[in-house]
Amino acid sequence: MASVLGGLFGGLLGAAVTAAAMRAADVGPAPSATVWAMYFGDGDPGHYEEQGMVVHAIYGTIAGAVFASLAGALSLALGTLGGALLWAVVWAAVLAVIALGFWQLVFVGGMPDARELAELGGVHLVYGIVLGLVVFLASGL
Repeated sequence: MASVLGGLFGGLLGAAVTAAAMRAADVGPAPSATVWAMYFGDGDPGHYEEQGMVVHAIYGTIAGAVFASLAGALSLALGTLGGALLWAVVWAAVLAVIALGFWQLVFVGGMPDARELAELGGVHLVYGIVLGLVVFLASGL
């Protein structure tokens, strides 16, 4: 059974790994930095990369806890590595749809190009894999 603490830790670690991957790939400011710049800043996402990463970490941590809570409530099979990875990747796909449909289209405005969609999908896939691994490994705690 997945613990909420495991979900919190998995979400935080997943957010940290994806943030590091985004920095290493030099994809530019995260979408959360763009939203921060548009609504709280001067409009330049480059000035708000740190704030964007903090928002990304908080969002990822909360999403991990929600995943663990939902997995427990729905009795999802997280007792095997394959099951934990499958359901965490499905959860990450749901988060990607939310990121695209809600954040990108509503708050940022406009449809991302093919490269941005691939980056969005890749980042969420990595998040799901890390979340699934941590939730599986932390299930005995």
